[in-house]
Amino acid sequence: IEQEFLARHYIVDNYSLLREYEEAVKWHKDLLEKMRSKVPPERLLWSLSDSCMMGSWKECGLLSEWMSVSNELYSKMEDTYDTCAPRAYYLRTLIEAVYVPAGEFENALETCGKLIAIAEKYSEQWIEARWILTDVRGDLLSIYHTTSRKDLEEQTVADGKKYLLDYERWIAEISVSSSDKEAIYKNGVSGKEEVWSLPNLHQQYYQFALHDFACQCMWNGH
Repeated sequence: IEQEFLARHYIVDNYSLLREYEEAVKWHKDLLEKMRSKVPPERLLWSLSDSCMMGSWKECGLLSEWMSVSNELYSKMEDTYDTCAPRAYYLRTLIEAVYVPAGEFENALETCGKLIAIAEKYSEQWIEARWILTDVRGDLLSIYHTTSRKDLEEQTVADGKKYLLDYERWIAEISVSSSDKEAIYKNGVSGKEEVWSLPNLHQQYYQFALHDFACQCMWNGH
């Protein structure tokens, strides 16, 4: 079932990358219809939360339909560790690909708050939480810069730098205390469990975080 789900997901993904938007949406709707009774709702939300694939719905003038379908799944989902990642990805896509481009900054700020709440709640369990908490600071920086909230912008830059320094120190501590340990990690892309060196996995997400926040600083004059 999972292989079928991923095969259908990547058909949509490939049509989206090829800018065959109508085909992408047709296959995405087919995925939702065929897989709704076979996979848990968090897997469907994970598929809908891909910003590239969401863009196909937008290009076809179907953003409101995408919002309706994805929000229905999101609103019915329980607040658990197993659902924290797809819920966070969905909120991140809303912020970066829907609200900010549309100039809906108050909606974006509200959604940033929800995203922060998820990442903070599961920060000790979810491997990607610290990356998300850095990334959302970049989103806030962009919003404050665009809306000329200079004090909040400067504070966000300072907070982001401090958070990254704390993140780096935490990585160093993890590397010393658990250098020989391995972690069972459920890959969000494949859905399969993989065995990783825990320090290496944390280092990978730290690099993502550093890159994302540094780009936002550069783009917004910092």
